[in-house]
Amino acid sequence: MAKEKSIPHRVSTTRSKAVSKSDDLLNDLRKLIGGVRGTIAQSVNSALLQLYWHIGQRIRSDILQNQRAEYGAEILSTLSTKLANTTEPICPGW
Repeated sequence: MAKEKSIPHRVSTTRSKAVSKSDDLLNDLRKLIGGVRGTIAQSVNSALLQLYWHIGQRIRSDILQNQRAEYGAEILSTLSTKLANTTEPICPGW
């Protein structure tokens, strides 16, 4: 009977190193994506804050003429209805 050849130990070590490198790569990519997601969220929040501040400034100066609104004036609901009913949509979801 012929003696069976055994697979050298190096092959399994090489294979485990490849799996380890693959795991390291995946973990690094997850960290990169997570970090960028945080940066994107922070940038979007900052931009929205500036947008809302500018909208408030325009409402205060143009509509309220730098005065306080009367209780129940419904300025925002009136403006949002007008924006929603324009023939030219701003963008979906706004």
